Amino acid sequence: MIREYALCQVWPRHRSGSTQIRNAGTIGGNAANASPCADGVTALTALGAEVTTLDGTGTLRTRPIHEVVLGPNCTDLAHDEAIVEFTFPAYGPDYRSAFAKIGSRTTVSVARVSAALRVRIDAEAGVLSEVYAALGAVGDTAFRATRLEQVLAGRPANEETARIFAEGCGSGRGINSESLLASLQTSRRGGSCVRRLEYAC
Repeated sequence: MIREYALCQVWPRHRSGSTQIRNAGTIGGNAANASPCADGVTALTALGAEVTTLDGTGTLRTRPIHEVVLGPNCTDLAHDEAIVEFTFPAYGPDYRSAFAKIGSRTTVSVARVSAALRVRIDAEAGVLSEVYAALGAVGDTAFRATRLEQVLAGRPANEETARIFAEGCGSGRGINSESLLASLQTSRRGGSCVRRLEYAC
């Protein structure tokens, strides 16, 4: 189901940390740790995810992820509050998503920059009609790159658009856009942003 509706969340789950860490860790722990380079939070931000928490009195609260993860090692969680669920819409077959990151190694690597992209494809026009782009590891926490979203909206789903996406992620941040583009093109687990955009046309 995750592969069908939230492919950008698959890549962080398969490539973050070592096998031992992935076997013991959870997406909730990744978010609650509130590291600026948390891969899962970047993907969840692009998906527009909400977080449901449960406290010691049995009270459930649901709020957007950006209201829970506030900054480096800082959350809105109370001392007796635990994350119990993430929710996001079941985006239809006209949506695509992808995730990529640059680190010092291909695995067990802290991201220098991570990027998650969710788009809706206007099949009739062959262009991106809705764009949600999130960046991680380049701010206090993952955030939506709204200016980049505006640049991508209305563009055709092709390799040139993927290049513009990579350049926009690295612009002004000392990130090599060619490296990020290569990561987008060769990400086997998370799906290639380039291939998936081209496939949508």
